Amino acid sequence: MANQRGNLSPKALVAPLAAFTMAWVLFAYTRSSIQAAKVNAVSLNLVMLVCRVWFLASRPHLIRKQRMKRSAAEDERSEGSRS
Repeated sequence: MANQRGNLSPKALVAPLAAFTMAWVLFAYTRSSIQAAKVNAVSLNLVMLVCRVWFLASRPHLIRKQRMKRSAAEDERSEGSRS
């Protein structure tokens, strides 16, 4: 019989080590992707808010229309509550 030292050979260690390495790389990539998506979502919301403010600030007639609609709606509500 051949002298066996157990199943501890380089070939037996390579597959688990490769699987662990791939799992770790996938974990790190997933974490960094989620973090980047959160940062991008915050910056996108900020950009959308700035664009909306700029749009309304550059068109004061739209702001006046919105205020007139709100005041008309409030007048209708107050008249309905008086009756």
